[in-house]
Formats: sequence, C-alpha cells, structure tokens
Amino acid sequence: DWSVVVPTGNTESDIDESDPDYPTGSIQTEGTDPTTTLVIPNTITFSDNDGFFNPDPDGTGTLTGHLYFDDNGNGTQDGLEADLANVDVFITDSQNNIQVVTTDANGDWSVVVPTGNTESDIDETDPDYPTGSIQTEGTDPTITTVIPNVTTFSENDGFFNPDPDNTGTLTGHLYLDDNGNGNQDVGEPDLPDVDVLITDSQNNTQTVTTDANGDWSVLVPTGGTESDIDETDPDYPTGSIQTEGTDPTTTTVIPNVTTFSENDGFFIPDPNDTGTLTGHIYLDDNGNATQDAGEVDLANLDVVITDSQNNTQTVTTDANGDWSVVVPTGNTQSDIDESDPDFPAGAIQTEGTDPTVTTVIPNVTTFSENDGFFIPDSNETGTLTGHLYLDDNGNGTQDGFEADLPDIDILITDSQNNTQTVSTDANGDWSVVVPTGNTESDIDESDPDYPVGAVQTEGTDPTLTTVIPNVITFSENDGYFIDEDQLSTLTGRLYSDENNNGTQDIGEPGIPFVSVEIEDDTGFMQVVDTDVNGDWSAIVNSGDIISLIDVTDTDFPENATQTEGTNPTLTTLNPNEVFNEVDGFFTERDVIVYNAVSPNGDGRNDFLRIDGLEQFETNSIEIFNRNGVRVYETRDYGSNDNLFRGFSDGRITIRKSQKLPSGTYFYILNYTDVDGRTTKRQGYLYIN
Repeated sequence: DWSVVVPTGNTESDIDESDPDYPTGSIQTEGTDPTTTLVIPNTITFSDNDGFFNPDPDGTGTLTGHLYFDDNGNGTQDGLEADLANVDVFITDSQNNIQVVTTDANGDWSVVVPTGNTESDIDETDPDYPTGSIQTEGTDPTITTVIPNVTTFSENDGFFNPDPDNTGTLTGHLYLDDNGNGNQDVGEPDLPDVDVLITDSQNNTQTVTTDANGDWSVLVPTGGTESDIDETDPDYPTGSIQTEGTDPTTTTVIPNVTTFSENDGFFIPDPNDTGTLTGHIYLDDNGNATQDAGEVDLANLDVVITDSQNNTQTVTTDANGDWSVVVPTGNTQSDIDESDPDFPAGAIQTEGTDPTVTTVIPNVTTFSENDGFFIPDSNETGTLTGHLYLDDNGNGTQDGFEADLPDIDILITDSQNNTQTVSTDANGDWSVVVPTGNTESDIDESDPDYPVGAVQTEGTDPTLTTVIPNVITFSENDGYFIDEDQLSTLTGRLYSDENNNGTQDIGEPGIPFVSVEIEDDTGFMQVVDTDVNGDWSAIVNSGDIISLIDVTDTDFPENATQTEGTNPTLTTLNPNEVFNEVDGFFTERDVIVYNAVSPNGDGRNDFLRIDGLEQFETNSIEIFNRNGVRVYETRDYGSNDNLFRGFSDGRITIRKSQKLPSGTYFYILNYTDVDGRTTKRQGYLYIN
C-alpha cells in the first residue's frame, strides 16, 4: 500500500519500473500505469489495485480460440450459424517464437505456448477465410496473457459477409443541445429537414432528410455504411458545435434489422449567453509536470483569449497564478503570452498545452487546464545517461546472458543547441553532463561498432529527455536484435501501371515516398520508404517475410487497384539471398474533354484534346454539326495521331478533308474498360 497527501485535482501515480524491487519483465494484469485519479478535499481516494504477473519461460499454458460465420451480423453465434474450419492462425508467443495452428471442424484452435503475452493473428489470406467479411465479434490480432498450467480462452471471432442482395435499415437522430452538455435533455428540440448523405457498402450514394422528430432512416445493402450530415443544408444550425456523436459516422448494417447509428447533438453558441473560463499557471521547478508544494504560481502573466465570436481580449493571472474571463459560449482559445515580461524566458511546458481550445457553456465556470513551466538554467546542469545492449532473443529486455554494446557513439544535442558526442563504455553505458532542459540523444548507426542490420527491440532513437538540475536522468535502454548468419535482403518496386496491363512499361513511373512495413518470422518489424524511383530495400532475417504496402500513406495514389503483385506479400528467403518483388497499381483517371479547337496551325488547340482515354480498352467518337449531320467518326481516338483537327472525314453534305466552318458542334464519346463496362459521354465543342 502507498499513501500520499496532495492538493485536490487530477493526480498521476506512476509505478517506478526501474526500482530494484519491481518484478522485472512482469505483465500488468490489473490496473493501469500510470493512473490519473481525481483527488477531492478531505477525503481518502483509492487509485486502483495494480497486479503484476511474471511469465516463466520454462512454464507453459494452453491458448484456445474459436472462429465462426455471423450470418446475421449480430455479434453472437446463434444456433444455426456455421463454424469456420481450416483457417490458419499465426501464433507469436512471449518468446517471439511463431507457429501456425489451424481451426478444426468446429472452428476451434488450440496451442501450447510459454507463459506471458501471446498474439493470435487470423490469416486473412487463407483460402478458407471469408473474403470481404467484416469482423463482428472479437479483435484481430489479439493479445492474451497465458498463465502456467491453465487453458486460457482467447476469444470468439465472428465474421459477417455483406451480401449486396440483402438489405437492412440504418437510422439516426439529430437534435439541438441547448445547454451543451452532450445529452438531449427534456425540452431540447429535434433538428428536422436536415440532409444526411448516405454512402453504402457498394459505394452507392443517396440523401435522406430528418423528419419532424429529427430522425432519419434509409434502406441500404448490408455492410459498412457512412452517414455524413450536410452542414451546408439551410436547416443545419450554422456555427454550431457537435457535442454528441461524430460526423461522418460509419455503421455496420446487418440484414433485415434496423440499426441505430447514433445521436448527433449540436450546441449553438449564443453571443448573448456567457460562461466563465478559468486556468492556472505555475513554475514546475523540478520538471515533473505536477505543481508540488513550494512550487510558485506565475502571477501577472497575460493570456490572450479568442472567444467563439472571434473577439480577443487579454486577461492576467493573479497572485495565485489563476486567470478568469467571462466570454460568449462556444469554443474559446486561451494563448499564454510568451513575450510577456513575466513569462519565464526559455521555459519548457511540462503540463498542459498552449494554446488551448475549451468549449464554454452558458452560466457555468469551465476550467481550462493547469499549465506548468520548467526553466532550464544554462548555469545549472544535470546528468543524462543511457544504455545499449544486444537483445539476442529479441524479447525487448536484456536478459542475464545478453551482451552490452560498447564503443558506440551517441550524438547529444542539449537545450542550448550545443552538440557533443559520447561513447558507450565496456558496459554499454553512456553518460553526459549537459545544461538543464530538453536534450536529444541520437545513436550513430554509421558507427563501425553498431550492429549492421540490427532491429531495435527496446527504446526509441533519437530520444528527447528533459534534464533537470543536479539529478541523474536515465534516458532509456536501447536493445538491438541481430543474427548476422541469417540475414537476407528483400527489395521491391512500386510503380504506376498507367495502361493497366500488369507490367511496368517504358515511361511508367515508380511511386515514391510510400511506406512499406516489413515483418520477419521472428516477429520484428521495420518500415522502409520507396525512393524517387519507387524502389525500397530492407535487410531482414532469413525465413518467412511479410511485406505490407501502406495504402493509407498520403503518397499512395487514391483509388488505386493492384495489377501486379500482392499486398501483403509473403516471401521465404534463404540466408544471404536477395529477392525483389514488384507491385503495380492502376489509378483510374477522369476522362477530360477540352472542347475548344482552333485548327490554324499555331500549335495551340489545333486538335480536339481528350485526356484519360489511354487507360481504357476501346473508345469511339462521333461529331455532328448543328443540323445533326455527322462530320467525323473514328475508333481508338488519340492513338497513332488519330485526332480530330477540324476537318470532315467525308459525309453527305460535307466533302472529305474539307475544313469545317467555325461554330458549335456536338460529340458522342464512348469508352470501355477492361471489364467490358461502357461509358457514354455527350457534349459540345467549338471550332474557331
């Protein structure tokens, strides 16, 4: 048991895992760490029970799980719903060993593993996995703590397969949250006549409108459906703040059931209504992000307030470091004036954020936050230390037999932007005396003593640590795993398959700056980026390697379809082997018709330009004059200089190769994709 008397308010308790009496390598099984607890005056407040389990690598337990078809999508296996047999599940145990188990005829799997945290990951590429399904029960992957000599059940994993021929009803509700408390209280009105844009699981869109009760309802195919409130609707409360719900919202619709999306509440700040906003600023002398006894308040410090009406005013902290202001209701920004003479120059904020946005509601005092500042003193110093080691078994902890990493350089950049280099000693330790404040430590991976091809399993690099005066501050342990005899090289290329033929042809560019996540069969991950040519490379441990292209990367082309390769890709590499994988992506571009033609030979607009046709299998175009007479027609427009240059191709009233007169003409354009779908476009063009 521990006990402490503190000022009232939110208090953080953080168990010191570096304490010699802390059970090293343990897993927390009850409670959280750190924990924030609200302390109220003159009361004993219990934080929580914190329980720790220490896995024994020599002890084992059994882990099980179950997979099934959730035909009705209700998140439970009902009597007639089938089990999922013959599906592989990847098991990564607490020692980072990997094995594969398969569900039996009853959809069950079971495995004996060392005690500790074990990950189970369902193989979605397995031929028996229901492609395109949505998980309705359980999570994937799942971490479960295995304890000795016990059978531990991981979870039920249920999968619902949307059927475009099945439908369900999705509903929602909009209301005005007059008091801004995030609930619709008695007397708070509904929001009628507001449009909601619906995008269903088949990417069809439609618009529904809330009725007199603020409710909306729509019949859609089963699967994930997005509802997006139209904030441009004239009946939408302009300038409102959403206090309940999210927008847009995605909800899984299941067959023959009415699924409620959510309540969406909106608070309209009234410039005639006001509330009080307060805050507190103090000096955090010891840099621990809490105002301890004896740490002074910051008085006479200006805070710039920008209210919901964009009016600004300045308030000043009093002798207790508190500030207070009456403002219109709505989102209000408080910005501490760091140019104020009373602001501690060079201070580092250790608690709170600046600026801060807080929603002010009517007739209530709303507390913004505590803002604590630590002042590094260039005349004061502290000691920063760290430790590097080889993590031979890759478990993220230095076990007794694992060696330290000596003679590796660490680049130190202190709070005064001075740099120096220190080296690890024979014990893998480094230490440096620096001015107080934020200090960056950056391990030199080009150092000859750095383990080439190593994967960091504990710590981060570089690391930013706040150094406080006259104290030894430990940065972190940095552990590295490497097996030099088992290294291989995996390379790849991403390219834009502009003609959609599944091969990178001359002129088709690479896709640069896209992240690729690499996981080897020891469970270690690294992320590499494609270069300007779309190429990437990674040194990996030999064995089974999974490479996953991050299709959410901002540099990855939107709406791209893979035409060559797979994602993710499983590759088996032998030691010292080099393997290259190629991934092509086709992005359908819009067809754009530039409908002005001036065939006078000046090199500008001399022909009818149509962009985007090259991505389709076939196309045809017909051009008519204002009398409906066809003056031009062709197939495969744009190929082999097949272009309309303002000349007739020979019809009843206009001779072949005769230059057409200036005026307005009309076109019919057809183009067909690789799946045989034809699009018809009609429009006009003007010849001058």
